[in-house]
Amino acid sequence: MMVFPRNLCITIKAMPIEEQHLEELRPELRAILNQELAAGNRIAATSKGWGDPDAIFVQLQFPFKTKQENLPEGVQYNLVNDTHWWLAEYVHLPSKHLLACSFDFNG
Repeated sequence: MMVFPRNLCITIKAMPIEEQHLEELRPELRAILNQELAAGNRIAATSKGWGDPDAIFVQLQFPFKTKQENLPEGVQYNLVNDTHWWLAEYVHLPSKHLLACSFDFNG
């Protein structure tokens, strides 16, 4: 079981953080997530089944803090830039797992 310290997590109303979702997140995205957490980002929310019954969704509290020079195979970066959704995302195309980052409205 992968345990993420609670000080690296926040809870968005109606979207709790589920450890099971973090455990199921594709390792290609988990590696990026771990780099983001090490750089000071925090997990804001997780969910499962968004867009696909087995898809995992993880949203970070802040914009991505790390730059990925070489994306893992099957991973695509998208600049969404839609305040109704999120700023950017890494998606593992075969599984539809998604790591998204929020806008920085404070700075």
